[in-house]
Amino acid sequence: MMDSPPTGALGSSPGLLLSPVSSAESIQLPTPSRPLERFRAAKSGIQAIFERILRTLEDTNVLLIRRPIWVEQCPGQKPVIHEELLEDELQAVKDAIHNASSVVETVQRDAMKAVVFGRTSTGKSTLINAMLNRKILPSGVGHTTSCFCRIVGIDSTSGSPTKASVQGADGAIHGLGDLKQLAHALFSTEDFRETVTVRWPREKCKLLRDYVEILDSPGLDVDEQYDDWIDRHCKDADILVLVANAEAALNLTEQKFLEQVHMKVAHPTVFICFNRWDAIDDEFDGTPADGVKTQHLDRAFSLLVERLELVDSGRINDRVFLISAREALQRRTGGGSVDANGGIVGDSHKNQRYSEFERFESLFEECLSFNAIEKRFETHTRDGLQMTRDIASLLSQYAQRLSAYRKRVGTYVLSRERERDQLQSRVVAVGDHCRNAVNTYVDNVSSDMVEMLNTMGSGLLTTAIQGFRSQRNAFDARNLETYERNVRLHINEAVKTALSERCRQEVVTAHDALQTEIGTALHQLVPAAMRIHALDQTEYNAYVPVNTDTLTDTFHADLSFRFSLGFATLGPKLFALYRGGVAQRLAEVGLQTLASGDTDTHPPAPGPSTAGKEVAASRPSEHGVSAALSFLATPTGVLVASTGMALVTPLRTRVLVYGMLLYGGLYMYERAAYTKAAQIHRYKTQLIAHTTRKLEDLAPHIVFYCLEDLRKAMLREVDASLDEIHAMAVAMETDIAENQQRVHDLSELETAAHSLKARMDDHGRDVRSFLDEYMGGTHGA
Repeated sequence: MMDSPPTGALGSSPGLLLSPVSSAESIQLPTPSRPLERFRAAKSGIQAIFERILRTLEDTNVLLIRRPIWVEQCPGQKPVIHEELLEDELQAVKDAIHNASSVVETVQRDAMKAVVFGRTSTGKSTLINAMLNRKILPSGVGHTTSCFCRIVGIDSTSGSPTKASVQGADGAIHGLGDLKQLAHALFSTEDFRETVTVRWPREKCKLLRDYVEILDSPGLDVDEQYDDWIDRHCKDADILVLVANAEAALNLTEQKFLEQVHMKVAHPTVFICFNRWDAIDDEFDGTPADGVKTQHLDRAFSLLVERLELVDSGRINDRVFLISAREALQRRTGGGSVDANGGIVGDSHKNQRYSEFERFESLFEECLSFNAIEKRFETHTRDGLQMTRDIASLLSQYAQRLSAYRKRVGTYVLSRERERDQLQSRVVAVGDHCRNAVNTYVDNVSSDMVEMLNTMGSGLLTTAIQGFRSQRNAFDARNLETYERNVRLHINEAVKTALSERCRQEVVTAHDALQTEIGTALHQLVPAAMRIHALDQTEYNAYVPVNTDTLTDTFHADLSFRFSLGFATLGPKLFALYRGGVAQRLAEVGLQTLASGDTDTHPPAPGPSTAGKEVAASRPSEHGVSAALSFLATPTGVLVASTGMALVTPLRTRVLVYGMLLYGGLYMYERAAYTKAAQIHRYKTQLIAHTTRKLEDLAPHIVFYCLEDLRKAMLREVDASLDEIHAMAVAMETDIAENQQRVHDLSELETAAHSLKARMDDHGRDVRSFLDEYMGGTHGA
């Protein structure tokens, strides 16, 4: 993972639709040659700066809309996905976009504004016409302007020339054919507070081409309530021009107006033009005109410097002018003879008055441009500078957070890759280990379960059979069918349930132990926060095939009387005791068949294929011996044997008779004692022996089937767990890929944030350059 954001061109990703603006690009501010061009240049520069700021803000908004997503993981817990909403940042950027858009719209409409005031018939309209170099406004003696008249420039559209027009107070625009129509519009307006706008093509007038708007006003003597005039037209004006009659001193009306301006407008720039100076300069020769000039300057000094403090004392001559607007208009419209230098032929006074008019225009344009730049753009630039700082700081902090998020996700990806590699490298070995563990455990527990079944089953069978009592059906040795059926039912009830439950417990215990061992091994493969659901501790439904019916289905009781000292009883015992040694001696006398029989003395152990079947080894010699001994055990056999022995040994007849009598007495006693109770006891003894042997044969089969089912179940759980681990590995790959994409996305966002921050810093430098270029100096009013 990278600890530093990747470099790349902004907007290279389809997710970041950013404006193709290089961070190295900057605004080149022009150096104008004329004062009015300075405003045009400043307007163009500040508009370009804010348009760039607006594009960067819009790109920033696009950036912030793409909410960053990152993953954080705490030890032993599942990873938590975070998404930053950035509501505060988005709101700040949206507010900045709104402000920047407003600035762009305002700057597009911004123009330098000059307002011309004066009493009626002081030549206000003529002054404006002279400054515009053409006769646009009607002029003459009396009320020619009965309302406010605003002269603005309009641009040509689609290369076609633009026609002059008049926009009335009602907003309707009408074509302007000649001055008579305009004069009618201005004079016919009933309310002098309304404004009529003259829309004049910029290409026809240099002053309008430089974004200057001039407002002509009705005479001050029309209404002496100037508050409304000043609020509506003077507060946003860059220069106020008071046109006074040079033939008279400033009267109280004019002075009152200036006092009101001083009270309601902060730091106004006021020019006083004493018009019609040609009447004074032509009427008196030399000294009298100078005296009038001195008088006008003194009164203006007293008013502007001493009383109102609107002008510095050293600059009074730059605010008071004695001019002839009529002569200037005539010269500019070709109304007089002009020499090669632009002066009036043979008239030095007119040339001086015209030079004064040009000086007025020059200072007017200089102050107008300076004031307009300061008033129109200073607030914008200060706000723009603060805006660039705030957004640059926002982007810087956002980039730092993105870097931290990227590092967190990168660390998470590394940990997931390690977990995946560990899982993939060990899953096969652990799976084989778990399978071997299952097989080994099942094989080891098999013999223990067989021994447990034999021990427990023998005790259960003995207790159940010995405790059996039949009330409904008495014991009948000649008809045992009903009694045996009841015994089987009793064994099933007493033995089958207990054996099945104990086997089930043993198998379930084995299952739980195996599941714990396998779970420990498998969980070492997966992260601690992940769980293998296939190994959840659910109850195992053990298969226990215990069928006690097979214990008694081949049982046949032998209830015939057997004398304890008879050869049929003692013979087999002695035969079994001395079988090995006697066999060789019998072979010498020709009884080899009786002694040897079948040489296979170790029958094979029963397997699953012989479950439930009783194997009986039948030997012919043993049957013959048993038959002979059974005959000797009968009274006839005893009589025959005794007679034979008496004949052989007559001397021992007495001893034999007494012996036979004792033997017969014992026989008769046992025969009389062989009651039904003894028969039941013999029946139960034989049944216990038979069922115990059958259980010993059946136990390996029961354990085999139980543990084989357990083996299959555990192997299925191992396979299911391995499948689940494989699914985890696939999920890990998907998670790693998703978070690698998140790292890429965060890196992309971080790169974009750094680029936008660099662009915003450039905009801040542009704003500071604008401030240094256009507002670094001072031009006092």
